[in-house]
Amino acid sequence: MKKYVVVLLSVLVAASMLLSACAPAAAPTAAPVAPAATMAPAATAAPASTGTAVGIVLPTKDEPRWIQDQTRFSDALTAAGFTSEILFSQGDSAKEKANVESLLTKGIKVLIICPQDAAAAGAAVDEAHKAGVKVISYDRLVTGTDAVDFYVTFDSMSVGKAQAQYLVDHNTAKGTPLFLYAGAASDNNAFLFFEGAWEVLQPKIADGTFVIKNSTEAVGLQANAKLTRDQESKIIGQVTTNWDFNTAKNLSEANLTAATAADKGTVAILAPNDGTARAIADAFAADKDVKGYTVTGQDAEKASVQYIIDGKQSMTVFKDVRTLVKDAITAAVTMLGGGTPKSTNTYNNGKIDVPAAPSAVVTVDKSNVKAALVDSGYYKDTDFTNLSGAAAAAPTAAPAGTAPDCTQATVFCVGVVTDVGKVDDKSFNQSAWEGIQQTQKDGGADWIQYIETTDSKDYAKNIATFGDAGYKVIVTVGFNLTEPTYAAAKLYPNVKFIGIDQFLMKDDKHTDWPLANLVGLVYNEDQSGFLVGALAAMMSKSHKIGGVFGTDAVPPVWRYGEGYRAGALYEDKKNGTKTEVTNVYHSDVGFDKTFSDPTWGADTAKSIVSKGADVIFGGGGKTGNGAVDEAAQLKVLAIGVDTDQYATLPEADAYLLTSALKPIPAPLEALVKLAKAGQFPTTGFFLGGGGYAPYHDLASKVDPKIDAEMQAISKGLADGSIKTNVAPAKP
Repeated sequence: MKKYVVVLLSVLVAASMLLSACAPAAAPTAAPVAPAATMAPAATAAPASTGTAVGIVLPTKDEPRWIQDQTRFSDALTAAGFTSEILFSQGDSAKEKANVESLLTKGIKVLIICPQDAAAAGAAVDEAHKAGVKVISYDRLVTGTDAVDFYVTFDSMSVGKAQAQYLVDHNTAKGTPLFLYAGAASDNNAFLFFEGAWEVLQPKIADGTFVIKNSTEAVGLQANAKLTRDQESKIIGQVTTNWDFNTAKNLSEANLTAATAADKGTVAILAPNDGTARAIADAFAADKDVKGYTVTGQDAEKASVQYIIDGKQSMTVFKDVRTLVKDAITAAVTMLGGGTPKSTNTYNNGKIDVPAAPSAVVTVDKSNVKAALVDSGYYKDTDFTNLSGAAAAAPTAAPAGTAPDCTQATVFCVGVVTDVGKVDDKSFNQSAWEGIQQTQKDGGADWIQYIETTDSKDYAKNIATFGDAGYKVIVTVGFNLTEPTYAAAKLYPNVKFIGIDQFLMKDDKHTDWPLANLVGLVYNEDQSGFLVGALAAMMSKSHKIGGVFGTDAVPPVWRYGEGYRAGALYEDKKNGTKTEVTNVYHSDVGFDKTFSDPTWGADTAKSIVSKGADVIFGGGGKTGNGAVDEAAQLKVLAIGVDTDQYATLPEADAYLLTSALKPIPAPLEALVKLAKAGQFPTTGFFLGGGGYAPYHDLASKVDPKIDAEMQAISKGLADGSIKTNVAPAKP
């Protein structure tokens, strides 16, 4: 077996700088930008000597993932003018220990190790620690020892969550068969992946969307929102693939043989990584009773990327090994210089809490495969066939390229933090991101990036990612981020904050309001709602109209809905009609669900229409989109929200009457440019306007008298002669 050695401090510094300069970041759906590492210039590095070296040990060269890591380490160091060697343990703990001992004889000062068996590797790292060597656990955490100094990893919980969320988003039918698979029981990451996935899947198992078909242990525990380590172990014991292609193939075939035809049909499959995903996908594709499947993956292996392009694998979780290699080298350099790597989190390995700085992961499917993996420079387009057939990723992908040092005064970076709704929601979040994209095109920003929040408890952390990285402007999207944005503005006084849909007043809780670096971009949603409500009442033949919204606990949503009701009432009084308005708010779930539930939106719209309504207003991210789409399917008039949804929901165009507008891009761009020019408003808020969208395909259906009335209402709202009388928030 070919061996690979030891790298000197000067090599590591050069390589780390090379990685920073030459390895562009992938185009992520939710990719935080890490603060630029502070590194000593190469000229000040210690002279080459075997006394200041790092040894690298990887688990096997029989899996594409680890060959990728080998290549990234080796290429970076070779390009810097140095030879490099990496030791592989080939799935053998004894060989792994021998590799570490071999490196110790060469005088290494830092050991970077990815254990093939998390517990068994403890003996090897104990020996390294006794020799005074610093230990970095790479990608997988060594368990049961206090000899691990730092953990370089991706956010393993987020990997499982991303996989599970993809299954949830793409399987809405009740009773969908769910087949669970996991990694190796000897790998701590396998437990973290499964824990993250279970957190997302369990509520959908509990409500009957998914029905587990291949694990009696999971069925017995399906009422548990949280699992203990022992409970996870029991499930994983039944569904482990051991990270092995053949094991996965044999297990999935056995599961299919045991399952009845009724247990198949269109299924959802949680596969732990790409190698096992391909094996499992092939088995399910070959079963005549399987009519379709959604299967997850992880690692963005070339073979699986091709499977995604060809429609054989649904998605993969991309973990950019360039980032991980860079993080490992940076941590090693810091240790060799006598410092301690910066940590943002800890992971308990059964003995101690190991400091770590986990990197974000990226969901990749056919819609963004080119932008995320090819345009970012991670792969070449010649690596794949039929790549041109993959859908363009915009606007779901953040820009490709190498992030500049945003801490420099001359580099103007703008970051966007979404609420738990997605950036491609065809509504509110998407409008904000498009506004920032246009700002960059117009020269208002040098670098832009977004973070897609998946859990409300991460608001502060996501904002801090940009604050710590030196971003000049941070945009937070949605009412729910009001308090986290206010707190961050005080923490980062040199950063300008724009809070969309966020309004504060001076009170006991906000005694220093307004802050000089925080502006709320706010709207009169009640007026936009009033306009479309009046139009709906005038266009309705049944005199029954409906609205489907996110939670009424969010004031802008309340104002839309009640403005809609008030507009209909206004026209009734003028015309002597009586319009029945049915507004339904999705206030029965948490903020993580209320705006991202198109199935509920569609079901609610269908229910309202079944009672005679012939106009449906959908307001609230993907939840509202579901209502609009359903209305169009039922061939009744639909009204969109926030942006002109004629462009974002083309499947509903034939029945889309108008949209209640909340123009975000233009005022957002104006605020960013004011910040760049040093003229940021200090009043605490900025009014963004409102209105309604054109009638588009239905223009010929709108009587000129109705159109004239709409213009008159617009004028009356603007000059104050017409009042909506809607409270700012739900009483």
